Amino acid sequence: MGERFLQEKQQLLPIIGTHPCARKVRASVNSLSLVNFETNAYSVPTRYAGRKDAQINAYVNHIEINIDGNCVAKHERSYEKLQEILKWIITWMN
Repeated sequence: MGERFLQEKQQLLPIIGTHPCARKVRASVNSLSLVNFETNAYSVPTRYAGRKDAQINAYVNHIEINIDGNCVAKHERSYEKLQEILKWIITWMN
């Protein structure tokens, strides 16, 4: 290693915790249970249709949709335009 770095290394502070490297965007869930991000629409469970308080955390390779502090949907991020990214969740009633 470089001599100057070895001198400064003794003075460096440790990194405490981690910070999620995501773009955070407020969003609304429409009546079709979709959240719009950039030019694409991502699905959330139907029980959240019409909610105005969603937050999207957009990472490089995926997005997370949070409501009330909970992740309710996670999708692979699409960089294409005008796409609908859907996950079908089928719940059977007994």
